[in-house]
Amino acid sequence: MVTVITKTIGPTGRDYTTFTLAEAAVESIATAEFGGTDLVTADGAIVFEADAGTYSENFTISNSLTCDPTRNVTYQSAAGGQAVVGNAAPSAIIKITEGAFTTLRRLTIDSTSTSTSIRGVEVFPASGKTCEGCLFDSLTMENPTNVNFTAIELQLESSASAGGAGSATNPTVIKNCVELGAGNGLG
Repeated sequence: MVTVITKTIGPTGRDYTTFTLAEAAVESIATAEFGGTDLVTADGAIVFEADAGTYSENFTISNSLTCDPTRNVTYQSAAGGQAVVGNAAPSAIIKITEGAFTTLRRLTIDSTSTSTSIRGVEVFPASGKTCEGCLFDSLTMENPTNVNFTAIELQLESSASAGGAGSATNPTVIKNCVELGAGNGLG
């Protein structure tokens, strides 16, 4: 049975005040709770539950954890509320450069950027890294006015290997997502 360690994100009385701080702690949480960064061998998972509210930030998911579809890291809104992550950053609101099997669930990603290249979620594996098997479930992505907005963009660097943004056995799965406003759904 998978052991799930749940951490909270919120403005007061929570484990972390921002998604950025939560992501920065992923490897230390795994080491402290499971004795290392191999969640598969440890049969463990880490879930971050964010309080309802707006988190004015953009952040990058980049960790060297060994994960699979059930033993992974999840970022989600806590039950009964909606966490909104966003700002006017001229890039991605959430960028995944290394984080196989990362799950994003029940979040609103809100961009107000007027940049010529803005993404809600960007999967862009760093050189030699993998982001395969990611799950994006029940996300709402919005930019009310920018036609250059792309809700979810999957990219591959020419030197990316080991699954890139998805593979035949571990694809990136996008389900129940909504794109509102101007722009494109997938890129």
